[in-house]
Amino acid sequence: MKIYVVHGYSAAPHDHWFPWLAEKLRAEGHVVEVVPMPDSTNPSRDAWERTLDERVGDVDEETLLVTHSLGTVTVLRWLAARPAPWRLRGLVAVSGFQGPIAAVPELDDYLAEPLDPADVARVCEAVDARVGIYSDDDSIVPPEASKALAAQLGARTREVPGGGHFLADEGFTELAEVLEAVEDLTR
Repeated sequence: MKIYVVHGYSAAPHDHWFPWLAEKLRAEGHVVEVVPMPDSTNPSRDAWERTLDERVGDVDEETLLVTHSLGTVTVLRWLAARPAPWRLRGLVAVSGFQGPIAAVPELDDYLAEPLDPADVARVCEAVDARVGIYSDDDSIVPPEASKALAAQLGARTREVPGGGHFLADEGFTELAEVLEAVEDLTR
């Protein structure tokens, strides 16, 4: 299985639980890349989507995407813009959301254009399995925003009590819930 981890705002491949997840999945025989999104403290939609074109490219039934925060809306927009037909084995969205959020107003321009419901429906039809993981006390992405996106995607959900935004400075250098979700989707 090819697994790509797409980080979010002001993060990098070596941050949070990303290296741990990549190491665990590689040990299981998967090809894993934590995609280095450019200039993550000043993200550009065009640059981030171009990076997905270059690093991920074509997706198929042997491809799985794991996203965190801003990486989720980026991946959803990127998938929605892909010419049909395509398939994707699964999407695991951690602290996913799609519209502006009060804690990070500097992303308002990036998030100003919400996903069209028809685009979301098209993505859902092409993605075999969708999982949303969120925390009950996320101070960056309100849990309600993650739940709303998961509902829109028809995703199975998992709430992690006390998980915050799943950042290393909140104690998250490992995230077993994501590993379990990915393992379920790779069986």
